Amino acid sequence: MSKSSSGLRRAVVRALGLAAVTTMAIAPLALAADDGADSFGTDRPAFVPSSSLTGNGNMQVETSVARLQDGDGPQLLRVWSTPTLVRLGMPNYEIRLESAAYSHVRTQNFVNTGMSDLEVGVKGIVPQTIYTDASLAWLVEAGFPSGATQLRKDGVRPTVQLIGQLQMPNGFAVGGTAGFRSDVDNVTGARYPTGLGGVDVSRVWNAQLRSYAELAGRTLNTAHYGGKNMMWDVGTSWRVLPQTQLDASFGHGLKDNDTDLAWSVGISRRFHPTMPSAMSHNHKSKPDPQTKETPSATTEDGK
Repeated sequence: MSKSSSGLRRAVVRALGLAAVTTMAIAPLALAADDGADSFGTDRPAFVPSSSLTGNGNMQVETSVARLQDGDGPQLLRVWSTPTLVRLGMPNYEIRLESAAYSHVRTQNFVNTGMSDLEVGVKGIVPQTIYTDASLAWLVEAGFPSGATQLRKDGVRPTVQLIGQLQMPNGFAVGGTAGFRSDVDNVTGARYPTGLGGVDVSRVWNAQLRSYAELAGRTLNTAHYGGKNMMWDVGTSWRVLPQTQLDASFGHGLKDNDTDLAWSVGISRRFHPTMPSAMSHNHKSKPDPQTKETPSATTEDGK
């Protein structure tokens, strides 16, 4: 067996192992999920995020194993990664932690493995009552040079996006996003703007099955900074439980200089963390040391 094939096998095993550990880690908490929710939407694996929030008090984990390959010879790039998004629901917004997590990057001359940079963000809804079938959301986040030395990017990289979705008849929906990011040139240290945008068409077939197709402009730069990277993506999601979803996606470059191929398989889970009984308003009170009686719920409520 060649060293390259052995290294690839180890990378696949590590990626699958990390995904399995992540799933097992959240499984006990997921048992406390609020399965009464009527809707369950995810922002991955599609490039165009949803225009909805995960919901107040909810925690949603969206993770996967992903593969990207591009170029050949001196331009060869092969990447295994475990993209993961954690969404923490607040009353009118959500806090987001996102990363490609563990990555294995191979080029013609070197192989690098380790954790990727972390992105921290906030997403909120744009209120509007003009057209009830349309929804808007904003997303502000920043990437930090927190990953392994060989994989991290220089500087803090803020991103701003505006997301929209329009519900159509027969379960169809049209969505889109537009925004920009402030990137840093790893060689010169100079900052430069990177545009991003995408449009998608999705279809909800039934309560469990959804599919989408999109055109994603992952990076929109001048030729000096690498030019554009446009991809056609398709994907599907299967809601196996009220708050658990399996998904898969596949994409290929629009032109020869775009990313050749990308695919992923993943799982998403939403749950409502339980509060310890001592912190809950529903715990039983201790008997009064003077009366030896336990106050009634009516007395505690002041009624």
